[in-house]
Amino acid sequence: MTRGKWRARCVRRVRDVLAGTLGVLLAIHGIAEVVGAQGVDPRGGLRTLPTTHFRVHFRAEHESQARLLATYAEQAWTAMARELVAPAFPIDLLFADNVDDSNGYAQLFPSNRIVIYAVPPVGLAELRFHDQWLRLVVSHELAHIFHLDRAAGLWRVGRWVFGRNALLFPNALMPSWVKEGLAVHYESQISGSGRNVSTEARTVARAAARADQVPAIARWSATTSRFPRGQTPYAWGTLLMQREAIAGGDSSMRRFVEYTAGFPIPFLLDRASRVAFGTSFSSQFSAMRDSLQTVVAAMDTSGDAAWRMIDSSGWYATSPRWRGTDSLIWSGSNGRDVTGLFTAGAHAPNRVVRVARRNSFEANVPFGADSTLFAQLDFRDLYVTRSDLYVGQGRGERRLTVGARLTQPDMHRDGRIVAVQVAAALTRLVLVTREGAITPLTQTNIWAEPRWSPDGSRIAAIEFLPSGEERVVVLSASGVVQQVVTGGLAVFASPSFTSDGQRLVWSSDRSGRMQLETARVGVATAVPDTIGWRDERDAVRVASHVTTGVYEPSVSPDGQWVAALLYRLDGSHVAVAPLDTTGPVARNVWYAEARKAALTTSTFARQNVAMLTADSSPPTAGATHRYMAARQLVPRYWMPIVGEGRRGTATYGAASSGSDIVLRHAWAADVAVNPETREVDADATYRFAGLGIPLIDLDWSQAWDGPFTVVNDKGARIGDVARRRRFATATMSFVVPRIRRTLS
Repeated sequence: MTRGKWRARCVRRVRDVLAGTLGVLLAIHGIAEVVGAQGVDPRGGLRTLPTTHFRVHFRAEHESQARLLATYAEQAWTAMARELVAPAFPIDLLFADNVDDSNGYAQLFPSNRIVIYAVPPVGLAELRFHDQWLRLVVSHELAHIFHLDRAAGLWRVGRWVFGRNALLFPNALMPSWVKEGLAVHYESQISGSGRNVSTEARTVARAAARADQVPAIARWSATTSRFPRGQTPYAWGTLLMQREAIAGGDSSMRRFVEYTAGFPIPFLLDRASRVAFGTSFSSQFSAMRDSLQTVVAAMDTSGDAAWRMIDSSGWYATSPRWRGTDSLIWSGSNGRDVTGLFTAGAHAPNRVVRVARRNSFEANVPFGADSTLFAQLDFRDLYVTRSDLYVGQGRGERRLTVGARLTQPDMHRDGRIVAVQVAAALTRLVLVTREGAITPLTQTNIWAEPRWSPDGSRIAAIEFLPSGEERVVVLSASGVVQQVVTGGLAVFASPSFTSDGQRLVWSSDRSGRMQLETARVGVATAVPDTIGWRDERDAVRVASHVTTGVYEPSVSPDGQWVAALLYRLDGSHVAVAPLDTTGPVARNVWYAEARKAALTTSTFARQNVAMLTADSSPPTAGATHRYMAARQLVPRYWMPIVGEGRRGTATYGAASSGSDIVLRHAWAADVAVNPETREVDADATYRFAGLGIPLIDLDWSQAWDGPFTVVNDKGARIGDVARRRRFATATMSFVVPRIRRTLS
């Protein structure tokens, strides 16, 4: 092979690799936009509230919540800017309420954006401890922006040349446990609550240590199929990053962010950890694993022996309920089948039977002899999903409500239904008839998990207070609060009456582990004060002593047994145990110390505590204006592209794209020039989704044909084609997406 041919082959291979890499990157970018934008509704009118550092977008009916969100966002910005280098551009912040799910996400590309879904996380154990849900979630997502947007050194030079190119965000190349662990660290340091203070991450760690299977750092992936799946990087990243922050002291997290943002090789995590924290991730992980094993080895395991496993499959299970005195039903998934409804005997060694399909982990409440009442999500249209009530019989189901946004239902034997109705950033308790008529029970606040008393005269529920406290309360059937059973800075969940209606059983993590608690109700109010309970007979008593955690109790109809979920390495297991009402008095011993440890170990945290104490968080004032997407569509990056021309010579060009935060408008374009023939090829596409359905696509392209030389199969010249023609095409198409009527 001659040197010229060898060089030409090398050029072609490099060109092919670059073109293939570009194609993969653009495909990944397209997928990321679709995935990141799930649940964003591009239709209808939006308003924008400009603040110093944000452009808050919302629908007119959500203005009050959006103004409060703007206040929390600016407070979080002020706190983060004292700790990390602030991004240069204002952040677009969308308050969305078209999906009945608690979530949020941050987006760096093509510009800094945050989307917050409005539903409070009343059904997510890992997010239950917060003072203000909106403050917590916006602090978490803003921490992602401050962390991942940062670029220094060669990365900054590349950003100066290529703009906000997706390849030039070095901190975005970190593993998910680093990104989520860092964001959870700041979420708690800013808000004073959150996952760094709560017990869920420690429950995950204890379960792994109990089984002597603490996963290696390399397995802390957000895409793992192992339980607890997507929560894995949050739980383990939270624990390890917190240990590093404590070891490194003030400003150590900033040193870490700055080092990884400027070092040319972003994957040398132990090197970065030693520079920032004075110790490597590997050594801290070994110390954490040893500490966990020491803690677990010292635990009293006798309390675990009281529980008899009903379901040994693990993975996900939720909300066991009694169907009679000797059988249980629950919803769950074993990781091999789609989510379903399961049943099993409570006392005999009967095998677990899968009864029907479900698309959620909501409670299934017995509804007559062989039917169940449950809630699940379904599409209202392409962009809106709502939670409604259904009645399941066998493998079929009948819809009870449409678009009512109802969840966590419970049904009395006389047919009355109580449920939680979701609204923007709030919930309330409602009564629902068998025909689907809804009557409000409480004022809109944040309520969760209502349960009927056996005689139908009272309802037990969980109330969330703005102070971060949660309370177990008993209401009358008309919604009047009759008794506050207990409460405090802790997670309280799933209250259930005993068969005589004289006691409540619920789960709480105020001891540092989620355990069952019980107390008498219908007597003098037993509200805890700074000393204890006013009447020792009415004191709240601990009703379990499990080494990991026990959740979602349900008392049997005869009052002798309690069914609940035991947390283990491989998932939640349905189990039963005798109901114990003679345990020690429950005390708030965890969160006071946990908050103190989390919020006083650094100057940054102490400043935030002082700010939150002094600020009553009034909603942001200021004028709003009509939503304008144009400024979000300005090209913010370009990608060099290399291709092959019609004569086999190279073409050179650039590509870019853009979209607004609700994906109402999206565009992409590329242009390539052949230096030899001076021909310019170009493509451009634009999508308008403001109508919802159909989507309108506009496409334009230009290409050239000729002049070129005709050769035979041996490479000999035959002749020339002299005409040089330009082909330009423009098309408009209408896309009508299809959706599945039921989520899977």
